Amino acid sequence: MLLASGRCGARDSRGFARALLLVATVAAVAPHLTASKHVSPGPEEGFYPLPHVTADEVTLPSGLTYWRPTVTMDNQCWDAPLPCAPYPPNDLQLRVPGDLSGGFKVSSANGD
Repeated sequence: MLLASGRCGARDSRGFARALLLVATVAAVAPHLTASKHVSPGPEEGFYPLPHVTADEVTLPSGLTYWRPTVTMDNQCWDAPLPCAPYPPNDLQLRVPGDLSGGFKVSSANGD
């Protein structure tokens, strides 16, 4: 409407220039923002086998039997049976005897 009436001032043209600059910037940047960052997984489709670790069965004084990795591959229990730990505390025990789903606890000095 300002253009039709001929009252377009310098202030209006600066606003138009800013809007035009914003549109040009968005047009230049948008393809980079929407570009896919996907990296192709390769011939094995991204599924790699876990390292296999041999483990020894160990029984703690509390009677809890667990698996300890025999090879020190960063002390990881990759692909080992559960429960598995490289260095559990000696007073580790099951919360509910015979039931792994109940979780573990560390017995305190007063016998709890």
